[in-house]
Amino acid sequence: MKARDRERAAEEKAAATALAAQRAQERAEWGAANGSDFLKKALGAGYNCQQRYAHEHPEYVIDYFNTAEWQDRSCPSETALDEALRMDGVA
Repeated sequence: MKARDRERAAEEKAAATALAAQRAQERAEWGAANGSDFLKKALGAGYNCQQRYAHEHPEYVIDYFNTAEWQDRSCPSETALDEALRMDGVA
């Protein structure tokens, strides 16, 4: 692996780690402010509780049976791009 490839891989890993930390912080903040008593207690005790968070958060739709259909898009609509960037923590 070339030096620039290793550097790029390290940067991507660092970015993914930072994004995961940011999302965990957002989950914790939302849970503390809006979650059920159970979710607040579990998060306060240090548990991850992603599944419970997804159940309680009003903007999540859970696809239990993996029935959602996905299509690659070469260029999303502006609305879709804004949403993707928001979900990635960029916007």
